[in-house]
Amino acid sequence: VNTTINDLTLADNDIGNVGACAIAAMLRVNTTIVDLTLSRNEIRAEGIAAIASALEVNNTVTAIRLYNNAFGDEGGQLLAHCLLTNSSLQELLIFYCEMTDVSALAFAEALKANAGLHSLDLDQNEITFDGAFAIAEALTINVTLNRLAIKLNPIEVRDGVDVLELLETRLNDPQRAAWASGEADTKPAAGIPLASG
Repeated sequence: VNTTINDLTLADNDIGNVGACAIAAMLRVNTTIVDLTLSRNEIRAEGIAAIASALEVNNTVTAIRLYNNAFGDEGGQLLAHCLLTNSSLQELLIFYCEMTDVSALAFAEALKANAGLHSLDLDQNEITFDGAFAIAEALTINVTLNRLAIKLNPIEVRDGVDVLELLETRLNDPQRAAWASGEADTKPAAGIPLASG
């Protein structure tokens, strides 16, 4: 069992689902790897299922890069679900993975319960206004996420609401930042009101 390697990069190796499942098995017992890159590896939902399941029990990995793997909403929902139990993962990069609002809605729900994730990259997927707005609403409850990349998606302005601007406002809300840093004594019981622009 490895006791020294803490950064594992296997990008561009076409490991596919078989390789992803092997990595997942390792993650279940490894306690040293904190940074894992598996981008551009032809990993589909089956491989993501194994990784997400492993992340539910692994409390060592703090950053994982799975971008440019076409695992779609099936994989996206599984990754979102693992955030309900995993509080050690701080950075998740899953841009260009063929996810839609289905995944965005799952991440929105997960963010309401997760207090560990600091950075989420959802760029270059197929997320629209609905998915982005759900995440904006989740940020009225979640105060730990401080970086969200979601711009390169087909997100439109609807009824005068620019949801990208709304997300930026939420992420930079000083009340939210004060709570996250411990400077505020109490968190508002109902979360921070969602601004409208």
